[in-house]
Amino acid sequence: MVRESLARDVDPLNVTETAQMWASPQIGFINEADQDTANNILESIINAIGNYTRAQDTYLEFTFLNDAHFRQNPLADYGEGKYANLQTVARKYDPNGVFQKIASRQIQAI
Repeated sequence: MVRESLARDVDPLNVTETAQMWASPQIGFINEADQDTANNILESIINAIGNYTRAQDTYLEFTFLNDAHFRQNPLADYGEGKYANLQTVARKYDPNGVFQKIASRQIQAI
């Protein structure tokens, strides 16, 4: 995917062609009252991974949208020009913002 995107100069995600290992920590809980605690634990895990990989000089400034924690902003990692291009494409093919509204509801439901 990365090579093809770079070859076509259409890489919307601003990824790099380098060996990568992605982490997708998850947490589950039964009681709704535990949601804040669970989110804080998960955020601590994500921050610890980020701090460790930065210290090892292996951190890549990229958050995969599908695996992002609701407190993360994965679109910021796409880069200024790439994000602007995605907005242009969205306005052209989704002028009513249907997909943005669906995604927003899904994130809030999590």
